[in-house]
Amino acid sequence: MPKKPPNEAARLREVYALGELGTRPEDRFDRVTRLAQRLFGVPIAAVTVIDEDSVWFISRQGLDLEMTPRRFSFCNETILGHTSLHVVDATHDLRFSYGPMVKGEPHVRFYAGHPVRGPLGTNLGTLCIMSDEPRELSASEGDSLRDLAEIIEQEIASHHLESMDIVTGLSNRHGFELLVTKALAASRRRNMPATLLYIGLGDLDSTGGAPDSQYEDETLREFARLLEHEFRESDIVARLGMNEFAVLLGDADNSEIAAQRLLTTIQRRNEASQDAPELRAYVGASFFDPRSEDTFDALLNRADVAMNDLRYSN
Repeated sequence: MPKKPPNEAARLREVYALGELGTRPEDRFDRVTRLAQRLFGVPIAAVTVIDEDSVWFISRQGLDLEMTPRRFSFCNETILGHTSLHVVDATHDLRFSYGPMVKGEPHVRFYAGHPVRGPLGTNLGTLCIMSDEPRELSASEGDSLRDLAEIIEQEIASHHLESMDIVTGLSNRHGFELLVTKALAASRRRNMPATLLYIGLGDLDSTGGAPDSQYEDETLREFARLLEHEFRESDIVARLGMNEFAVLLGDADNSEIAAQRLLTTIQRRNEASQDAPELRAYVGASFFDPRSEDTFDALLNRADVAMNDLRYSN
């Protein structure tokens, strides 16, 4: 098994949230890999994204491979830290000497890579350069590699805004659908059920009169933080609409228990915040059977219906 960073669950969630990075080539990164290839005088330059099992080359120069397994991969080792990884000769490094890219085509000897972080701070993959000849990397070259990696990060951050709710910082509906679709596919592979909670907040008006947008935004942000605190790092939390939120629990967590636990947390918040207007929430739940053909829309619709039935409310 490949080594994995301690924040692997959050890292994968961010990888899948940026779903358009996916497993297909990204032309917008090609100018950076072409520049890296020329700047360092190497035959290979690439941008990688690392999912659960594989390293995907989403921009590549001088390389025919689309992906390689995480095990024995240079890039997987790179994302374990926050600085560049430099390998002078991979055949003399036990971490990589048995890897498919070393033993076979393109017979990599030299590798240098820098982590590429997502907007939430996890290492999504790398910007890397490779050669079939051993070589050193100077300090100034290392600085240049880091600078190019930061350009890739800026490109990714601009994409991230399309999948993020600006008020709360959670995934929006588009981002949530990308994440959940990936998560359901993983649940099917592992034969693991999942639970989706659909959560509606009651009236956010603090005065009973005209809506106060500043108060509403503050309350939405407070509720988003409550959800993030209540659920685990591996759960997927999103704001779907005006007062609507959703959470995908990535295991067999009982839906009734999860809903009641959330409502209890909200009630405790209300009791502890006597000067603030109460939060009222309505929760619907739907169960995902990994043997079913359920889609994202089907799962969400069932939870929405359950929420409107007001089966769980505080």
